[in-house]
Amino acid sequence: MNILIVDDDEVFLDKIQKILTLNHYKIVTANSGNQALTKIDGNYYDLILTDLKMPGLSGVELIKKIREKGIQSMIIVITGYGTIESAVDSIKAGAYDYILKPFEISILWEKIKEVERELELRKRLNVLKITEGSEIGESFDLNTLNDYDGPFLLISDEKPDKFINGLHLSNITSIWLNYEGENDSIIPSKLHFLKSRIDNFVKKNQKGIIIFKGIEELLNTHKWIDLKKFIIYLQNEVITSNFSLLILVKEDKNILNNSQQSLLNDALSLLVNPVFNKIINLLSHPLRKDIISLLSNEEKLNYNKILKKLDVGRSSVLAFHLNKLLQENLLIKKNNSYLLNSRGLYFSEIIFHLEKLGFSYPESQVKLFKIAS
Repeated sequence: MNILIVDDDEVFLDKIQKILTLNHYKIVTANSGNQALTKIDGNYYDLILTDLKMPGLSGVELIKKIREKGIQSMIIVITGYGTIESAVDSIKAGAYDYILKPFEISILWEKIKEVERELELRKRLNVLKITEGSEIGESFDLNTLNDYDGPFLLISDEKPDKFINGLHLSNITSIWLNYEGENDSIIPSKLHFLKSRIDNFVKKNQKGIIIFKGIEELLNTHKWIDLKKFIIYLQNEVITSNFSLLILVKEDKNILNNSQQSLLNDALSLLVNPVFNKIINLLSHPLRKDIISLLSNEEKLNYNKILKKLDVGRSSVLAFHLNKLLQENLLIKKNNSYLLNSRGLYFSEIIFHLEKLGFSYPESQVKLFKIAS
């Protein structure tokens, strides 16, 4: 497992590095948030351990920047300065968990083992590396479109006429992603214009196929958080049983640097498996999984009984994750007791099958094909 440790305390940094190196982990260190960002660029770390209070870029600010880049590394905050509330803020920003200094080394080992189990589950789900899966194993064939009923909306990073000439399709509308602002084109940085054109296509037609060639171009012109909002828009408002999305991804991965390729993987996984990405986000902390599993075997439990049965050391952590599950409509709080609703029971079944039976995703309205660059 590759681990990045970020702390402005050189003595602490050296001590933790030596301990983890002895246990065969690959360790990289950074003495500031800005140095950490430099070492993250182009490299992937399974786990990032970061101090919360540092000169310059704070731990919370570092986490936000990491998540804005679309990097899915597990993050654990280690702090001796912040209050419980500030540590919880780091979880809200995207951290996995936190440890308060001073701590026994056994606590750190426990957290690292939790991370290893979580990474193994993600590997089994095979969502975060979707481009290595079978969905993109097939090269795009123009004849493939004969299997679909139009009308068609083509979004392309090259002049659409060049692409359309080989399709022999009728009833096709095109959008050209072009920086020169030529006629019938949209500048890629203007996502709201692109969204408006897609909306018009959907409103004018009862069904249709959207062909998207050039998602890589959007990675070059947008922050991850903005592109993610656009993807969620496609998920929630466009992709239905009547409207499908065909994504054409370029075979030549050298057109993107490592960070952009990671973002592309994340973008594709969000599109192909939004349901399971939602599950991963909700169940990414073992305590949330434990709460759901516990309540699936109990009709209802009050806060203190959950605290005792799960042997949670910090009540504030339990409160945070219970609230998270309430916000996501998995739990009901009734007469000071918690119980699963129908959605929560469904998730409990998913947990069981993921952990016992493995995973394969169902047919999707989104299809991925690779094309020559």
